[in-house]
Amino acid sequence: MNQTFSFPRFRRVVQWELAFKGQSYLLTAVPVLAFLLLMMLPTIFIGASNSKLPGLHFAALLLPVLLGGSLYTNLAFSQYTSRDTGIAALMVPASRLEKVLSALLFNLLFEIPLLLLFLFLHSWTIDFVNSKLPPNSYQYEKISSDTLQAFIIMYVLFQGFLFLGSLYFVKASFVKASAVFIVAAALISQANLWFAEYLASNPYMMGASPFSGWRITFDGSHHYHHIDHSPLFQNLFYTLPLLFLLALWYITYVRLGEKEI
Repeated sequence: MNQTFSFPRFRRVVQWELAFKGQSYLLTAVPVLAFLLLMMLPTIFIGASNSKLPGLHFAALLLPVLLGGSLYTNLAFSQYTSRDTGIAALMVPASRLEKVLSALLFNLLFEIPLLLLFLFLHSWTIDFVNSKLPPNSYQYEKISSDTLQAFIIMYVLFQGFLFLGSLYFVKASFVKASAVFIVAAALISQANLWFAEYLASNPYMMGASPFSGWRITFDGSHHYHHIDHSPLFQNLFYTLPLLFLLALWYITYVRLGEKEI
């Protein structure tokens, strides 16, 4: 098969992807979006403040956004999980690049709006509810920017890893790819923390995650010192997840070529 990229051929691949897996995409996307709304919107219907309700927003990050989005990503190359559909998919008259870009297009068209929808609903519902509460009552707080930044980085890398895993693993791809990612992320995070504690001369308590600054306390007062990277280095650190994501997409492209052989 000619491996050059062709827009007319890419359009046919997209149409084939939609016809073959459109129902699976829809049956996954609709419950995820519905579940997200059910967890985000109840806050605006409560007249009095309730400190437990914002916990729904944290849960929404982990369930409909991270887990639900991951289940959707796992469909990217589901046609290769069985012999019959796998052979049919490999015989589609299109280049590897067109096949990968088609799967990536459907993935990004859901994953990016899903994350943006959560960010919008979180900010809007908190502002709306706080505007209706008495001035001296408990005010809802938004999820901190540090937490959101760490989550977005994890979300991006996890989706990229599952995108590769949906093609790399034939059976139980979601479980296997998730397990590998969790183990790798835990080891990297722990190594980063040990290295940070060594440089900080073993403080009383410390928080340090990859791609972010440090939070250090040297006594039991829980008064933390925030040590952040310079803006230049912080921007450079933010490019690392993007480069890693591009590398995962490229490995997916190479892996598809191995399957075709």
